[in-house]
Amino acid sequence: MSESEGREHSARSANGAAVGWLMRFSVRSTLMCLVALVGGAVSFMAASDLEVSARRYATMKRIAELNILANDCLLAGNALLFERGRAQISLHKAGVLSDVDRQFIDTNRLLGDQAMIRVLVQLVLPVNQNLRVHEPGLRAAWDRLKQERVALERDFAVPLSARDVDQPRRWWAAANILAEHLERLLTEMSAVPGADPEFGRLSAARLLLFQFRDNVGREAERLGSMQAGQRPLVRSQLVELYEWRGRANQLW
Repeated sequence: MSESEGREHSARSANGAAVGWLMRFSVRSTLMCLVALVGGAVSFMAASDLEVSARRYATMKRIAELNILANDCLLAGNALLFERGRAQISLHKAGVLSDVDRQFIDTNRLLGDQAMIRVLVQLVLPVNQNLRVHEPGLRAAWDRLKQERVALERDFAVPLSARDVDQPRRWWAAANILAEHLERLLTEMSAVPGADPEFGRLSAARLLLFQFRDNVGREAERLGSMQAGQRPLVRSQLVELYEWRGRANQLW
């Protein structure tokens, strides 16, 4: 082989090696790019799924917190309505408060107060910032109710003839104001962005249950008070009874 042919052969060998290296580099780069793209796509999908899961978890956690608050509202409201009714009837009974009525009122008063404390504590938590607006009115209504309880106890200890004739009206008003505040709070808690329909149905059922209990209680209180005081129903009271009964039937 001549010197020129050797140089040409060497050049071709070098060019072939360079082309082979470039081809190997190109395939490797392509694979690396594909791996990077697939990895990025998987990471993006994982991040999206994680974000969705995080939002879902936050929503479920919020629903759980509201369920606790709503249950305490219902417990406080039901105990209040039981106390409201028995105390109202007892104000129209002759003689001092009986042991049976005393135990019934004290039991529901204790249950209601404990639940009210839990409701007020929960309303000032950071997670319930959107509901905190209800806390001042609810606390003021509860304070008024406790003041009327002091007057109730005075009347419970004396005969019917020595009682304040305006006390039944004041007690009725104070109890109803607190019940209305609890009802408004239950209504506002029913709207949670992103919640499933089941939570909406449960919230609606809670509110209907509370309203049903309130209207049935109003009818029972009025009838019980008239019977305890041995007084006939006047026309205006009879109209109220039919209104409460009609609302209760509709709610049911």
